[in-house]
Amino acid sequence: MRIRAGAESEFERAWVRGATDVAGLPGNIRQELLRDAEHPSRYMVTSDWEDAAALEVFSGSPQRVEFSAVLETFRETATRDVFELVQRLESSP
Repeated sequence: MRIRAGAESEFERAWVRGATDVAGLPGNIRQELLRDAEHPSRYMVTSDWEDAAALEVFSGSPQRVEFSAVLETFRETATRDVFELVQRLESSP
């Protein structure tokens, strides 16, 4: 998503507040907020869920509606894609 120029810090704080609430929902594994190193108004949000059913419950939840409404106040553009995990390789210590 692209955030209005100058609103990046406020957006990041709002994202942390909302993501903290979402993190407590059943089936949520993790969430991450990534910022484009070359274009600091561009962000990517990743959200990992135990399964498609947990994501579907979240997608229809009041928490998602509220979280999206807050983030919408900062966004210029956004797209949403859902990917399925195919493989994960963890690094060895």
